[in-house]
Amino acid sequence: MSEEKQQAIKEKEQGNALYKQHQFDEAIQHYDKAWELDNTDITYLTNKAAVLFEQGKYDDCIKVCEDAVEKGRDMRADYKTIAKAYARIGNAYMKKDDLDNAIKYYNKSLTEHRTPDVLAKLREAEKLKAQREKEAYYDPKLAEEARNAGNELYKKNDWPGAIQQYTESIKRNDKDVRAYSNRSACYLKLLALSEAMKDAEKCIELDPEFARGYTRKAAVEFAKKDYSECLETCMLAKEKDKDGKLSHEIQQQMMKCYAAMNAQGGESQEETLKRAANDPEVQRILGDPVMQQILQQMQQDPMAAQEHLKNPQIAAKIRKLIAAGILKKRKSVWGTLVGAMINESRHDYSDVKNIPFRPPATQTPRLIRSITIDRCNNFTSGGANGNNINLLSQLYRARTDSEEFIKVHVWSVPGLKRVPFEEAVLQEFRPTGLGEWFGPSWSTHWFLIQVTIPVPFAGKEVHFLWNSDNEGLIFGEDGMPLQGLTGGAGSDARHEYILTTNAQGGEKYTFYIEMACNGMFGTGNGLIGPPDPNRFFNLNECELAVPNNEAWALLYDYQVILGIARDLPEDHIRASHALYTANRIVNAFKPGYDKSLVEGRRIAQEFLKQRNGGAQHRVMATGHCHLDTAWLWPFAETIRKAARSWSTQINLMDKYSDYKFTCSQAQQYEWIKRKYPKLWTRILEKAAIGQFCPIGGTWIEMDTNIPSGESLCRQMLLGQRFFEKEFGARSEVLWLPDSFGYSSQLPQIARLAGMKYFFTQKLSWNNINKFPYTTFYWSSLDGSKVLCHMAPSETYNAQGTPEELIRSVRNHRDKEYSNTSLLVFGNGDGGGGPLSSMIERLKRMEDVDGLPKVRMGNVPDFYKSLEDEAHELSTWKGELYFELHRGTYTSQSLIKRYNRKNEYLLRDLETLATLALYTNSKEFIYPQQDLETMWKMLCLCQFHDVVTGSSISMVYDDAIDMMVEIDEIATRLISETADKIWGLSSTTSLLLRQGIMVFNTLPWSRTEVLEIPVNENLGVMPQYSAFGNSGFVLANDALGFATSAYFADQYSAFTPASAVISSNGTFVLENSYLQVVFDKDGSMIGLYDKEAKRQVISAGQRGNVFKIFDDIPLFWDAWDVEIYHLEKFDTVDGGNVRILDHGPLRVSLVVEKKLSETSQLRQQINLNATSRRIDFETEVDWDENRRFLKVEFAWNILADHAFYDTQFGHNQRPTHYNTSWESAKFEVCGHKYADISEFGYGVALMSDSKYGFATHENVMRLSLLRSAKAPDAKSDIGRHVFKYAIYPHNGHFMQADVVRESYNFNIPLLAKIAPEDVLVNVKPVSYFKIEDAPNVILETIKKAEDSNDIILRLYEAYGGHAKARLISSLPVESVQLCNILEEDLSFVPYVTLNPMKNFNDDVYNTLSPMPDEEEGAVIAFDPFQVVTVRLKIGADVVSLDQWDLTL
Repeated sequence: MSEEKQQAIKEKEQGNALYKQHQFDEAIQHYDKAWELDNTDITYLTNKAAVLFEQGKYDDCIKVCEDAVEKGRDMRADYKTIAKAYARIGNAYMKKDDLDNAIKYYNKSLTEHRTPDVLAKLREAEKLKAQREKEAYYDPKLAEEARNAGNELYKKNDWPGAIQQYTESIKRNDKDVRAYSNRSACYLKLLALSEAMKDAEKCIELDPEFARGYTRKAAVEFAKKDYSECLETCMLAKEKDKDGKLSHEIQQQMMKCYAAMNAQGGESQEETLKRAANDPEVQRILGDPVMQQILQQMQQDPMAAQEHLKNPQIAAKIRKLIAAGILKKRKSVWGTLVGAMINESRHDYSDVKNIPFRPPATQTPRLIRSITIDRCNNFTSGGANGNNINLLSQLYRARTDSEEFIKVHVWSVPGLKRVPFEEAVLQEFRPTGLGEWFGPSWSTHWFLIQVTIPVPFAGKEVHFLWNSDNEGLIFGEDGMPLQGLTGGAGSDARHEYILTTNAQGGEKYTFYIEMACNGMFGTGNGLIGPPDPNRFFNLNECELAVPNNEAWALLYDYQVILGIARDLPEDHIRASHALYTANRIVNAFKPGYDKSLVEGRRIAQEFLKQRNGGAQHRVMATGHCHLDTAWLWPFAETIRKAARSWSTQINLMDKYSDYKFTCSQAQQYEWIKRKYPKLWTRILEKAAIGQFCPIGGTWIEMDTNIPSGESLCRQMLLGQRFFEKEFGARSEVLWLPDSFGYSSQLPQIARLAGMKYFFTQKLSWNNINKFPYTTFYWSSLDGSKVLCHMAPSETYNAQGTPEELIRSVRNHRDKEYSNTSLLVFGNGDGGGGPLSSMIERLKRMEDVDGLPKVRMGNVPDFYKSLEDEAHELSTWKGELYFELHRGTYTSQSLIKRYNRKNEYLLRDLETLATLALYTNSKEFIYPQQDLETMWKMLCLCQFHDVVTGSSISMVYDDAIDMMVEIDEIATRLISETADKIWGLSSTTSLLLRQGIMVFNTLPWSRTEVLEIPVNENLGVMPQYSAFGNSGFVLANDALGFATSAYFADQYSAFTPASAVISSNGTFVLENSYLQVVFDKDGSMIGLYDKEAKRQVISAGQRGNVFKIFDDIPLFWDAWDVEIYHLEKFDTVDGGNVRILDHGPLRVSLVVEKKLSETSQLRQQINLNATSRRIDFETEVDWDENRRFLKVEFAWNILADHAFYDTQFGHNQRPTHYNTSWESAKFEVCGHKYADISEFGYGVALMSDSKYGFATHENVMRLSLLRSAKAPDAKSDIGRHVFKYAIYPHNGHFMQADVVRESYNFNIPLLAKIAPEDVLVNVKPVSYFKIEDAPNVILETIKKAEDSNDIILRLYEAYGGHAKARLISSLPVESVQLCNILEEDLSFVPYVTLNPMKNFNDDVYNTLSPMPDEEEGAVIAFDPFQVVTVRLKIGADVVSLDQWDLTL
């Protein structure tokens, strides 16, 4: 920072201090001085303007601010600073009472940066301006003239012209009821009934004694066919008509009502009587002896009606009977008596011609299906024509947002913090209300809500309605989470909270709302757009409302009936009946007329009561809330989403006793237990009675492509242990509805974790081939089976609609074997879960002809019924490959690199810690809590939208932090634990001659070249690196699971490697096994295997060729790479190559390439003297837009299938595009290697952190980097470091050591410098080794969860049988085969030749073995079998490295 700028800042700070002391002139001097010193910071000007504003020098303030804006534009100043300058100009104009300019500059400020305070000032200015314009326009005389002009136009039937004049009159004088009354009459003539009603009600509001207002309202009600309400309004009009001027008009209106009531409906007498019989109120009136006498009097003497009608209670009952069609007028006795009503039997006919036909003849055209469906859709559409008078308009009887009844205060949490309830309620809240905006994105605002129930709401159910277009959680005063709220207008909206089902009137409620400034799907534009960091949300609804439960019930009935009409085939008889029924309901409906709702429900029940046959398909429905543990929102928001969603579901359980809610992911349960203990208590209560149903058995709903086999085991170990501890039972169902494909060993792992059922639906998304099964057995590589059901509704977010039930039957591909399916309903992905409407619809569809039968249930019961009822089922063997989202093998490279690295760091740590427990047991404490925490973090990051690369950048900020923490802790603990095993300490002398202590954490011997920092005490190394800061040491034949010692200047003989530039300019790397030739671009143009005497690169082709493909998916940017991307690419040619290391232990080249105008690559290619493997250490600076970098090799090998590493085995996949199924696998997932082999020879392509592979014919590709732009706009932009390798081998893959070499490539030897006096005492002894079975891999060594026993996990890697001999140099007491949950299954004998027991100082006893016995335990393996072993170790153990135990 320059000296002038520093001085300017000091001047500004002095100015700020003087400003606070109200020494304004002095402050201005300092701001001027600051500007003179540094004219690049306009805050000096804006601060000066603030002082001028305080001094009342508004013109000067405006001028300085305008100057600040102009200069800020030139120097591209921060937009927020410019926005503040504009706002200050607006404030100055407000002080000058110049509202137009104030509004202008407030708008400019908001254009630059939208803030709530400026928005509020803008609204205030606009309101003040409107008020002044209204006051300026007020003129009663001109209002009178306009009204008279309107009257003249009305007489000429020019109603639109009259409306204009009446409107002008109202503008001039809005207190004159006559203008409103006359305009209402005009609107009525034009049949604009809604507007006519508004004006009529405005008349009554302005003057409750204005009788003409009531007659206007009655006329509108009559036009709307609300005859009962019309009569009531006429009676009010009669009361207000003191001078009787309107008596004739009122009487005529009432007569028209009675006549219309008698003529309405067009229904038969039988239908009328049947409907009346179902009306309890009608039956009570007719059963009243007093009313029976009155009706008889009226029949005999109509004049008696006049006296009876003076009693308002009797009049109301008579109007009810007229409305029900029981009473009608006698034609001869209207006269001047409005109330001359008699009870004529509807069965008396004066002429046989009047007897109606059965069935009656239609008087209207036949229904046109398409038009009728559109009409019926509009009846319950919020956006359709006439939505203000359709069924939705009747859902609430009364609503109020008055501050008299609702008081709202808010506290906005500073920054983007999320604070607990206990902290929030202690803060200072300020008043707020409707219309205020809250933000920015991801901020939190706490609202204190104080409600008083209006007295007129007494006896009614009362809802609190809240919509702020974002998410919220209601808390009780005691901190109990009560219910979640979801804003907006989508199908996931949840605005209502039931305050009481029976209000007393006047009671008070106090509660809190935690507002989260994000929507259900984050804050992006569109579904997957990157988050907008500056979104604001408007509080647009805060009301108390009384629901019209009859209208809600009819809505649910109608939705079911219309769904059947719309979604069954057009020629289905029930579809026709449903459409006819829906249309009848629309015809019966009258806005504001509750009796029409009752009639609509009666019509609906006629249809819904028709039942199914016994053989109908059965659907079990279970509520569900799929909540992505992170995706378009960070992990921290998921915790709150879970609380919002689950508290809501508990409310529904209280309301519906048979409702069951299925919920997975132990991590989310643990969060709720820790963060919301009161809610956790409620969850346990509901779980105990079987309504809240934990499921899944995994820590989270993980991806199953990328995690290692051990990671999948830990997902299930952590998940099942949590469920058993907290809920008393494990899950039998592996629940992964949304993961992106399912790896081939998943059924075996699930069975070993106690799960025999599997649920998903994701393969319904396949975009090439339709998966052929619905209910089937899924078999893993070893033959283990799980019963799999893929919901034929093809969603885990079902809405409880007829269409989904119909789809469940139509899409069921195993109907010949099974007649049942699962419906998983509820809003999901962003949480939420089922709504009441979904449950209500499903209840109505339990047994309705035309639909499958439905019942609520839990998922395990569904699978048990499948087992009992299915006849036989098909089997699918191997992976459930997902034909979509193939880009997730590559997106977000860094998280995948850390995933691989940390999986093996935790493996090494557990191995060393377990051994340290038995070799240094007195001093060593096993880091069990650290390991559990790290495994939980790693499993969390393996969520199916995290490790796959399909989340927003905020998620990766958090995930990478967790991954770095695992890396740092595990690396530190590995070093500390190795020191314990080796006997090293901080006091160990390093002044003597030094060497290298090595521990091999793999079960086989290996020879590696180690790169060690230069140290003069190490002696002379065989080779130093090109940079001179390190040297290379040969670690020869390091035993598996053992410590070895090496001295840099003492090493085994080896054949030196060489690096030369040939006469034709090519670069040649060579050792005793291989000769590798690279051209001047760094492409591999030759690979000669000296042992096999064959050229491995095809003639005229190359390896290590980089290609950049256009990568523009159809929609899912981070998820997908489409099949057409292979058609369009650029090959990266050119580059610089030079020799870096010349041998003899290692030779290397450096290749530098310009990938594009914005991306570069640097690569070091290594060949060690003792290895057949060629390593490519690669660094890329990557900055592209929807481009995909791959490297490819063309081999001189012919094979129909390639082999790809997967969890505990490998997958074979085609190398051709014969069928669409094979073509769909143009990009596949692999772990450590992919291999292509023919008889006698093959080549493996290995990776340390990449998962996307492809093999077509003889060309193998490794996917390196993508550059998607959604949901993370900067995905993978930046620097990347990774390695891949080529491993040519003799023999087919099945006979080669590819699997072992891939482990060697990924898991380096652990090495540390140690003094000579320690090294010379090291006698290498393997703690564990596997003999007689080179195809068996010892993958894991760990301490048992609940004891100090040792757990080993092994697997057969190639697909063959084996009898592996497990040998340990520890004193093994017993061997038990167990499952992943570490439960013993069977005993395996263990033969000990050198038992290490009963040590007495320097002596131990050696027992003689029985004749012909071999040491160890023999374990039989089936192909690809995973075996877990428990070892109980003797109590007396010493450090093995101090003893030479070689037999």
